Amino acid sequence: MDERVASVLDFAASLHARHDHPATVLEFARALRIHLLAGEVDSANAGPPCLITYNAALGLRSRRFSLWHEVAHILMVWHGIEQEYEADYGDEARRYLEPIANLVAGLLAVPRPLMREATERYGITPATILHLQQASRASEAVCLRRLTFDDLGASRAAAVFSGSYVTDVSALNYRLPFWRYSRVPEPALLLRGGSLQRVRPARVLAVWEG
Repeated sequence: MDERVASVLDFAASLHARHDHPATVLEFARALRIHLLAGEVDSANAGPPCLITYNAALGLRSRRFSLWHEVAHILMVWHGIEQEYEADYGDEARRYLEPIANLVAGLLAVPRPLMREATERYGITPATILHLQQASRASEAVCLRRLTFDDLGASRAAAVFSGSYVTDVSALNYRLPFWRYSRVPEPALLLRGGSLQRVRPARVLAVWEG
């Protein structure tokens, strides 16, 4: 993965830590002097003035990760990665920058100290994802990707199975024999070497490493 991605993640983590890891977008935005303005669509402007416009019809609570995503775009401008990608890729830059913004947003929603505590306690397992959900109040999808991409040099993957189908999947430097919406009737038989945990009668979380 591009070393600039690791750099912007470190930049965001350092800034978040400097303000004692604010747990909400509102607290972090206030610390960074980012103004929040109700509007019709979500957008970010790194300023000056530094401004995030959010969809007022959806409110703030229901758009928690979306607002972290907009904060991420501002941090990416401050870091310089947005400008560098725009210079490198032109009109194609957005397709690369949006996934990076999601990684930065995930790191802010589930900060590194929480991730470290969870992995020290549970290892690279589905239990870590469940713990992160409970501790951070972030969604399963966010926590699943947060675990997958916590170490950009690692080989990891995670997936959610509902009945016989894959409903979500995330992979980093790891090849899986399926993708989202694939039919996998017996995950435990096909996916040896993974750590599987049933979270509901027809729902299974799975994690692989190495």
